[in-house]
Amino acid sequence: MAQVTPPSSSEEPPADDAAKTAESGDAPASETQPGDIVVVGQRIRGAVDTDVKPELQLSEKDVASYGASSIGDLLAAIAPQVGGGRGRGGGQPVILLSGRRISSFRELRNIPSEAILRVDVLPEQVALKFGYAADQRVVNFILKPNFAAVTLEVEAGAPTDGGGGFHQQYEGSVVKLAPNSRINLSSEYKRDNAITQAQRGIATVPTTSDAIDQTPYRTLQSASDDFTLEGTVNRYFGDVTSATLNATLELASRNPLLGLASVPFTQSDDSVFTRSFPEYGALDQSSRTTTGHLGALVDSSLGKWKGSLTGNYDIVHSTTITQRGLDPVAAQAYIAGGGDLNAIFPPVALVSRDPDTADSRNRTFEIVANANGPVFDTAAGPVNLSLATGFQQFNIRSRSVRSGAVATADLTRGQKNAQASLDIPLARDGEGVLGFARSLSVNANIAYRDLSDFGGLTTYGYGLNFAPIDAVQFTASSSTEQGAPSLSQLGSPVIVNPNSFVFDYVTNTTVVIPTITGGNPALTADRRNVLDFGINVRLKKPDGLSLVANYIRERNDNPISSFPTLTAAIQSAFPDRVVRDSAGQLISVDLRPINFQREETDRIRVGLNYSSGGGRGGGPPMMGRGRPGGGPAEKPKLNYRFSLYDTVYLRDRIFIRDGLPVLDLLDGSATGSGGGQARHTVSTDAGAFYDGLGGFLRLSYGSATRVDGGTAIAPAGSTLDFGSKFNLDLRAFFDFDQKEKLVEAHPWLKHTRLRLSVNNLTNSYQRVSDENGIVPLSYQRGFVDPVGRYVEISLRKQF
Repeated sequence: MAQVTPPSSSEEPPADDAAKTAESGDAPASETQPGDIVVVGQRIRGAVDTDVKPELQLSEKDVASYGASSIGDLLAAIAPQVGGGRGRGGGQPVILLSGRRISSFRELRNIPSEAILRVDVLPEQVALKFGYAADQRVVNFILKPNFAAVTLEVEAGAPTDGGGGFHQQYEGSVVKLAPNSRINLSSEYKRDNAITQAQRGIATVPTTSDAIDQTPYRTLQSASDDFTLEGTVNRYFGDVTSATLNATLELASRNPLLGLASVPFTQSDDSVFTRSFPEYGALDQSSRTTTGHLGALVDSSLGKWKGSLTGNYDIVHSTTITQRGLDPVAAQAYIAGGGDLNAIFPPVALVSRDPDTADSRNRTFEIVANANGPVFDTAAGPVNLSLATGFQQFNIRSRSVRSGAVATADLTRGQKNAQASLDIPLARDGEGVLGFARSLSVNANIAYRDLSDFGGLTTYGYGLNFAPIDAVQFTASSSTEQGAPSLSQLGSPVIVNPNSFVFDYVTNTTVVIPTITGGNPALTADRRNVLDFGINVRLKKPDGLSLVANYIRERNDNPISSFPTLTAAIQSAFPDRVVRDSAGQLISVDLRPINFQREETDRIRVGLNYSSGGGRGGGPPMMGRGRPGGGPAEKPKLNYRFSLYDTVYLRDRIFIRDGLPVLDLLDGSATGSGGGQARHTVSTDAGAFYDGLGGFLRLSYGSATRVDGGTAIAPAGSTLDFGSKFNLDLRAFFDFDQKEKLVEAHPWLKHTRLRLSVNNLTNSYQRVSDENGIVPLSYQRGFVDPVGRYVEISLRKQF
């Protein structure tokens, strides 16, 4: 017997019988016969209107098992499942709210996790529907129609190795969600104390003739302070039009210590004795950043078409002051006047040199219009068109002073862009030109960007979605994109970072030298081609188990990269970036970004997800504040989930330029200080929630790599082995609302949660050694992972 269950309040009521039929896939009512049983399915309110199935779904109970405080906290927790996109956003996904665009993630990041009804993670090509490029996964957050809470949270944590690194954080938010409005206000302050090299037992590297230990005067983790104030207001006008306004202010400061000031003194026998000055105190670098953001969005519908207009304005002001130590003339004059070289110098002899300064102001303005909807109907369904157009203006002004020399930059870029994508259904449930397939559709997209400083850049691509049966879906896509370097990569102020530890593969030594960072105005545009083939399987038995797999092939001409690891091959390719003395010792290195000739990457990503709730938003909707136990009393039930992802790199190599060796990142080459590309990167997590007690465990693993930097100078000694990376994080929490008797006895515990977090539970780190088993000085444990095991306790209260 068929059972008809009334829709929950979280589901959108059907508009008409035709809508029911379209969602359920059953024959129209006119074709049914007396006595037929028609089962009608309904799409949850706020779900993305697409035939592409989510790779991952999280229900309310799944969300609860993470113990996340906010949407931003939850997104960080599920990063392995939603990241790995192939776009330029560093793997960050496209974020939607109830199937619609938002002005920016700032709108949502501080909303409490209890307000979440469901989370859907969809493949990259779904982003086309909303005017984005098809190179980032899509995460759609569906919120409860009614929710209100004032939330306060206090966090405190520290490394178990002791000796600095204490963390404190204070957060407060006010959120009110209603069917026709949304308001959320939040503030946050956090502070991290410094960790010095001495506190982590870093071996002393003499840099002066007096061989004084400078490790207490150098930081591995700088002291930092961050303050954020944010507000968002959303309101519906009528049934289909809404407007959103978001404003954010962020203040951040960093204060790394750079070691002791030193002065070379010429003695009576013309020898040079370099002395450091602990009485002068540690040299420091003071960085202050102020960020302001204003965003607005108007979203509306006209018939079956949906559209939005988004505007954003951002300004970032950053100032860096780097101390340069003592004036050698004044110090030398003091010694010439009879001063004792080995005694403490009087203040009159400790004259400071003018510091290096760097100041930059980045301004960004954009306005983007997006519309999507059906253009005509076919037997298999409507053909949908998505259109987007926009204008952006970027400006960066920077001024730097290094050793008295002034350098300025004033770069402005205007960008006009337009994008169109078409989604064409070919078959659906036996209808269409290819009716044998349950579901089959193709899509195509094209975009054009006109940059004032780079000219026209094009992007085009196409894709296919094929579901032979309900439980299996195949996807395929191809995209070709031209991309220009950002203004920051071109014009950020040049900063000299003194006393940086660098491993020199050419001489097989660790040196303490100044490094140069900033922008490179000589960068050129790149061209990226990506092929992606995927499969998504959702099993009915056991319910809640899904399997995903993707093969991704990337080819990138003129890729933009940070300056790679200094091997002999890299020095030959970029000799102007490296300065050595007459003995071949490294004096300084310029780490500003560069262009390679070509990069080739092939990888396979496989994963599985399981949720005891079916992973489809199952379970009754939580009432009130959305807390377990806020509604009618239920017998406690164990809810658990598990996920496992493995990315296998088949190829990852870089062509520097013609006539130079190819960098094979899987076989002895690297572009960063952390070694080459791991063949396997694995992430797995498991979570459970029962009767107020929850736990979340995550394991990440990266296989071992090797870097060969051999030359005629050091044919064997400059090979380093980078061990595997292993990390285990634990989060356990207790929701007092589940214990009614305890709350009745202590009412102040109502809506309170206590959480314990342990990052790097096993206190492991990546071990690096040369062929003799010796750890280079620049790869001591404190440099690889200065924090180590970290324990944090947080107390959260909602009103």
